[in-house]
Amino acid sequence: MARKLYRKLMEPEKALELILNEVERLKKSPIGFEKVKTSLSGGRIAGENILAQIACPNFQSSAMDGYALIAKSTKEASIHSPLKVEKDMFIEVDTGDFVPYPFDCVVMVEKTRLNPDGTITIFEAMHPGENIRLIGEDFNPGEIVVYEGQEISTFEIMSLLATGNEIISVSKQPRAVIIATGDEITNRYENVDKNMYFNFNGPAISYYLKTNGALVEETPILPDKLEILEEYISKYSDFDLILMIGGSSFGRDDYTASLLEKKGNLLAHGVYLRPGKPVILGSINKSIFIGLPGYSAACAVVLDYFVKPILNAMTGKIESNKRIPVNIYKTITSSSGEEERIRGQVAKIKDKVFFYPLARSSSSVSSLLYCDGICILEKGVQGCNTQDIFDFIFWKKEDLSESSIVVLGSNDPLLPYISSKLYKNFKLRIVTSPCGSLAGIAALKDGVCHVAATHLFDSVSGEYNIPYILKYFNKGDTILLTLAYRQQGMMVKKGNPFKVKTLEDVISKGLRIVNRQKGAGTRVLLDYEINRLGFEPKQILGYENEVFTHYAAATSILSGVADVAFGIQYIADYLGLDFIPWKKEVFELCMRKDDLGDSKLISLIDLIKSKSFVDKNMSFSGYDFSDTGKIRGV
Repeated sequence: MARKLYRKLMEPEKALELILNEVERLKKSPIGFEKVKTSLSGGRIAGENILAQIACPNFQSSAMDGYALIAKSTKEASIHSPLKVEKDMFIEVDTGDFVPYPFDCVVMVEKTRLNPDGTITIFEAMHPGENIRLIGEDFNPGEIVVYEGQEISTFEIMSLLATGNEIISVSKQPRAVIIATGDEITNRYENVDKNMYFNFNGPAISYYLKTNGALVEETPILPDKLEILEEYISKYSDFDLILMIGGSSFGRDDYTASLLEKKGNLLAHGVYLRPGKPVILGSINKSIFIGLPGYSAACAVVLDYFVKPILNAMTGKIESNKRIPVNIYKTITSSSGEEERIRGQVAKIKDKVFFYPLARSSSSVSSLLYCDGICILEKGVQGCNTQDIFDFIFWKKEDLSESSIVVLGSNDPLLPYISSKLYKNFKLRIVTSPCGSLAGIAALKDGVCHVAATHLFDSVSGEYNIPYILKYFNKGDTILLTLAYRQQGMMVKKGNPFKVKTLEDVISKGLRIVNRQKGAGTRVLLDYEINRLGFEPKQILGYENEVFTHYAAATSILSGVADVAFGIQYIADYLGLDFIPWKKEVFELCMRKDDLGDSKLISLIDLIKSKSFVDKNMSFSGYDFSDTGKIRGV
């Protein structure tokens, strides 16, 4: 089939308006109501304002364990003149007990003395209504308990049952079907190889739909055959929502848009939104139809931008996303022709909340796992700097901005283990963005991180880190905390097929390398070796090919785009590569002395000193923890 461009490309706001109008045209806004038991209504959406049927409490009751009295009979009581109360002038009550007339107050048992003759002595005067729960104290009949469009949760159920609402009206749950397509998709891990992907989008989308109120079915993975897709769409055409994964772009086997044009109503094919551009919106018969991009991040943006509002319209749910103003910690650029939704994490440093972007590709799964939410760069905005303030929209329910320790600079595989222990022990986490040791020190100076991770070798002094730090800070302003010593060197394919022993071998044999970004400690060490041997960077094939982590360097070899990479032994061993050692280096964490009173940093330092983050079940080859936790002044 010939490739076709997007058929109806438009602004995302216009596409959303069109699809929500289509939901209304199909009389699915909302789809209807039903009666359910309140005890089983959790997660459902109230179909109307639900009123209290009875008062809560519905009788006068004691708020304390003690004795019910008549207030005016106690007016003479005081600590200096205790009052004896006869047996016929009080009754014993527990919390929640009915308090009958004429008793109108309750004295707490701990403020009385029970006498041998069965009377009690009180030591203070009481006033009418004291320690009494009055009828309707919480709710009176006719008051609104739950609003129309409100989600029913734990305390809604509690309040509804307390006010006599045993059966309530809720919105019907939309019926949704997920149709996964693609000859390259499988549900069996044993079929996964370089030509097949596991269907990780389908189950995740199913959970997303369920948590947003839908009843969900999933079809088998369908091949890219037009007649089979038509058969399944026809089968589910009475559902409220059909979501098809894949086939929304304009590849040779992407049939979705043409199918919708033929069988239904194609409203939009493509929007000026990144990621998420290749979305398809329309309807077939009585079903709203969404063609989801196959790339995970693009799919997630479409779910948030289009699918959630559609489900809210169908159920009548009313909600708004939490937003906070943030500064983006570094300058970023964007295409001026599309609105971009950038995934990232947020963290508070001093009195500012900063946004730390994650991977921006449409296919990035990890950016979805780690992100707290999104920042929006509107269409026409080509970039921003650290002084610009943006709205940050939370995707996660939990705000961890004040529980985050920002570590910028170099990358090390130990940091996730430290973050895991911090979260388990202190409900803290590490927010990190590999940018190179030198950039990390600059970020610490600029006040956009708590910690700079660094392993910079100074060829003049032969020392690590301190000469570089003193270019940004005065002597005595910072400290260095040793994380570990690491073995740096060259990584090559298993078996070392090119018999590499030295950097001279790499150059003389014309081997391809992958380099680290400028300012990275590993690159500084490579440049030192190149200079020491009398070579020029231009003599090395791939010198300009940069990656940001040791893992990325190693996987470049596994992927066949490089013959040699530079990094640490642990990564080479973990990924099954051969390793040629160069130099043992120290990896340290730099912090401002003025920040050492921060409880988060105290927890971090104590954890590293304890070495408890070192997983005993892992073999950390190439690491030396003998000085871990050692602090030295700068």
